[in-house]
Amino acid sequence: MPRSTRPDAAKRHDVTARRQRAIELRNSGATWQEVADACGYDSRGSACRDITRAFSQEQRRTGESLAELREIESAKLDDLEEVVWGVLAANHVVVQHGKIVYLDDKPLDDLGPILSAVDRLVKISQRRAALHGVDSPVKVESTGKLTYEIVGVDMSQMK
Repeated sequence: MPRSTRPDAAKRHDVTARRQRAIELRNSGATWQEVADACGYDSRGSACRDITRAFSQEQRRTGESLAELREIESAKLDDLEEVVWGVLAANHVVVQHGKIVYLDDKPLDDLGPILSAVDRLVKISQRRAALHGVDSPVKVESTGKLTYEIVGVDMSQMK
């Protein structure tokens, strides 16, 4: 006889509700013992282990979904890059007033689409580097001046 999934679903719901309540209590400043007493854990250690386990599971689940999103975005970037390479491979000529412009009986090459495609490749590359964390962190230096003003104090008396 097949086992019913209802009790398992109900149990998961109860565990999830208990964990949410425990997290709310802990976030509001309750001790682990108070959380254990309020939520029915055997001990403060049990409460702490259960919540820590729940956080770890959530981090793994979130990490997996982020990896999937990165893969999808990376595939989109690959498709865009392929289109741009097609633009680079195509022959572009200058056209004015609907007619091809010639120089020495040869069509004049139009570099505008090529340069635009190169710019687009750079942007795709930058986005890919940011997506996969390839770029080094940016170091920021502050050369500004900081001034403090003390209100309500006579500086001439501060000797």
